[in-house]
This record gives sequence, C-alpha cells and structure tokens, in this order.
Amino acid sequence: MKNNQQRVAGNSISSLYKSEETPKEFAYHMPPGTKFSDILMDVQEVCQELHMSKRKVYNLRRASILSYTSLSNDGKAYFFRQEIAGMLEANTVIGKNSLMKKFGISGWLTSITSFLSFFDL
Repeated sequence: MKNNQQRVAGNSISSLYKSEETPKEFAYHMPPGTKFSDILMDVQEVCQELHMSKRKVYNLRRASILSYTSLSNDGKAYFFRQEIAGMLEANTVIGKNSLMKKFGISGWLTSITSFLSFFDL
C-alpha cells in the first residue's frame, strides 16, 4: 500500500482505498435503503443469471470485457448490474421475425433486467 493511501473502515463501498489528496467525503453516493446487492453482483450471481461457468466469467474479466471491483483484500470480484445489462443490450442480435424489429422496441432488455433485479428473481 502506498504511503499516501489509508484504509477506511467499514463494510461498504466507502471501504475502498482513499487517497489523502481527495476530498474528505467519498464521491460515491448511495440513496438510503439501497443495498449492495441492488448495485453489485458477485461471480456466483453472474453465473446463475447468465447461465455461464465461473471460468467463462473469469475469461470475460481477464479480457477486459467485464470490469470488476474488489471491496477487500480477499480477491472476491464484484460486477455492476447495469454494466452487465448494458453489455447484453449492446450485443443483442435482432432476428428477422423478431418483435423488436416489428414494433421498434428499444431498451427492452435493460428494462426487464432492472425490473427483475428489483424483486431479486
């Protein structure tokens, strides 16, 4: 750890390393009542929701396709739900007879994903 960094205690996103040159308050804001599970997913959740193996998630992370963050020194990786939903929407292939093509529905995958994540389904 560098000399100009200090560890901030707590089990939250503010427990990331914070430089002494930064303002006293952490720049990230979570509304009251918001849980980390509403924003972040661990590898197990990504595997279950996308029907992938842990190796595939690791390879996507290693290839810089999926960005991740680690909240502690144990090496556990967390992924942003919105980034995964955006990646799925960006890589959606619209078929010839697709309802998306017929009705011009855009952003449907992000809407469905955020709606289902609200209910933890």
